[in-house]
Amino acid sequence: MVRYIVEEFGHEALLKILADLAEGHPINDAIQRNTKPIEELNEHFDIYIRQLADRYAPQLNLASPDDVRDQQALEEWMNDNPYTIYSLEHEYNQLLKTENYEETIPLLEQWIVVQPTPPYSDDSQNPYLLLANTYRQLGDTDKELSTLLQLAEQTPDSLAAFNRLLELAKEREDWKQLESNALRLLALNPLLQEPHRQLAKASESLKKPEQAIQSWNSLLHLDPSDPANVHFRLATLLQKLQPQSAKRHLLQALEQAPRFRDAHRMLQEFPETREGPSDNQTKGPSDK
Repeated sequence: MVRYIVEEFGHEALLKILADLAEGHPINDAIQRNTKPIEELNEHFDIYIRQLADRYAPQLNLASPDDVRDQQALEEWMNDNPYTIYSLEHEYNQLLKTENYEETIPLLEQWIVVQPTPPYSDDSQNPYLLLANTYRQLGDTDKELSTLLQLAEQTPDSLAAFNRLLELAKEREDWKQLESNALRLLALNPLLQEPHRQLAKASESLKKPEQAIQSWNSLLHLDPSDPANVHFRLATLLQKLQPQSAKRHLLQALEQAPRFRDAHRMLQEFPETREGPSDNQTKGPSDK
């Protein structure tokens, strides 16, 4: 309804409705004051929503068999209805049991033709993800990547797609894609650790120190498993920009990992610590 109001009457009409609601007007009065009489609005909206539904996946068929226990009847029904979601999903699952990945590809491609856009009830019924996983099983990462990118265009809130895109970009050291997918994941959930970590690494490689510093700092607030390393990366980035902050992070890294040799070496670069402990004194049993 909001989309219809904006398309039909403009964004200003929506703002006026909200303003009327803020003043305490009943919702029907607020809508009617800024669009048209409710009865007429409902009639036009009914036409609009039906047209919208008709444009969505016109080949989609959600029919299902009456009795799935009778195998012969089920097979006959599926032969008569090969492009229903039920038939496609059922045949896919049967092939998957035998790990016959090659033969699932045309099925999944047909599923995408039938239902090219969201919503999908869950990841196990998302043909894009299933097809991407098939290519992954077959070792074809190029086609896996292409399929996931198609899904990302269709579904901007697919955590599963963006997590895998993040992994692929990391493996390929594609820093631009790593940055892009990390940002998209963080837009969905800013409390995920891995996107902050990968965004920081991508930012370092892309020579974006401010973004890298922000990402490492954000990761520190999420209780990472390797705080010493995070502090050290921050110290490295801040060494020339903010020496005192760099030294503080360096000391925090050593507090977490007293035998962190790279941190000891960096600490010796600060003028007031040049006469610090020798390299032999910082070695632990495992370093000798």
